[in-house]
Amino acid sequence: MALVPALDLRPEFEKATDRVVANVDAEMALMGAVMFDNQAFATAGQLVRGEHFFEPFLGWLFERAREMVAKGQLVEPITLHDVAQGGGPAYDELGGIGFLLNMLDRAPPAANAPEYARRIFDCYLRRHMLAACTEGAKALVADRTRPAFDIIADLRRAVQAVEDDAAPEDSSMVAAPEAAAQAITVMEDLARSGRTRGMMTGLRCVDRRLNGHISAANHDNVLASKLHRIREAVDDLLLLAAVDNGF
Repeated sequence: MALVPALDLRPEFEKATDRVVANVDAEMALMGAVMFDNQAFATAGQLVRGEHFFEPFLGWLFERAREMVAKGQLVEPITLHDVAQGGGPAYDELGGIGFLLNMLDRAPPAANAPEYARRIFDCYLRRHMLAACTEGAKALVADRTRPAFDIIADLRRAVQAVEDDAAPEDSSMVAAPEAAAQAITVMEDLARSGRTRGMMTGLRCVDRRLNGHISAANHDNVLASKLHRIREAVDDLLLLAAVDNGF
């Protein structure tokens, strides 16, 4: 069943990106799994929140179900029906209790709930990233009064906000100097430990300092790959500086 919000006042470009990445089937499947087995909230509820849903009513209903489970109440079509009636006209427009029964009837095994939650959250991140990039692109084209650098800086912050939302306690985006310092510290520890060395970093000053290569064990190759990328970025900056100075 295809669901479209009854009243959507967002800009047209946001609606267009939403249609590309929304997965309402996954949202309905998750609600069905939750009604079939309330224990599905133990894992799925940690991966996704109502605000991550594309269909507003389903997101609202998901949070009401979460509250019921937290209070020790049973979540199934009959008990959820009374709560859903407080969600406005959308509930009746979707079919009322028949809508809940249909989701329960088509519910996947509760063990699949985390996968549906991950798909919902993935779509949410894609929508927000597309919206941020679209806003940035529109500003670059339409706002000629602001320096492009300022607009790009705003875009970078918007992208970082999406990244932080995806992993608020362990964001993968760090400043290059910080990443390099962390990598050098790890490599120094490896050099002192006398482990077998493997991959070159490509940064001669670092390789000389360690008297060799980075250990190929476990995650060390990942560190080397990051340093390769840092070196390439530095090379690009030096090339741009040379061009700017007429070399």
